[in-house]
Amino acid sequence: MSTAQGESELVELSKSLFAAEDEQTIAHPKYPKALQQIRGDLFLWEALADDFVLVRGNREFLPQDKRAMISHIRYTEELKDYHKLAKGPQSPNAVPKRSIDEGPEAKVTEPFGVVTSVVSLAGDTFDNLQVFRRVAESVIGWQCVYWRVVKRPETKPETAP
Repeated sequence: MSTAQGESELVELSKSLFAAEDEQTIAHPKYPKALQQIRGDLFLWEALADDFVLVRGNREFLPQDKRAMISHIRYTEELKDYHKLAKGPQSPNAVPKRSIDEGPEAKVTEPFGVVTSVVSLAGDTFDNLQVFRRVAESVIGWQCVYWRVVKRPETKPETAP
């Protein structure tokens, strides 16, 4: 497989991971039929490695393994509570939309690939780094082993002298 093809696959996989985290249905024609049009949390069971680790941009959350990340998204109210705090009391049930502002950009050095992107959520900007490993046994072909999110410092507007 060419490096360019691997990089293209990782860009699409990264986008699918963001969609899954947002509890969207995954629909990608290159994925095996069994993984098309399924809930995001079910997709994550295949897309995340068993030794996966996520370090969130919100320091109130400890690093999460595969099970903790999926539980955090699907089975708890923690994420909604986080969004309430980030968004403020004016709309307590609104979950803000995530937007990918830059990237994703991928680089493959077999058997690993790295994807970087910049994401906005609830008025904050986050740098994302995802590390993937090629896994022949995976129906996707890759699994995410590490995901690091770093909140960018708030920039204050310059004041005129």
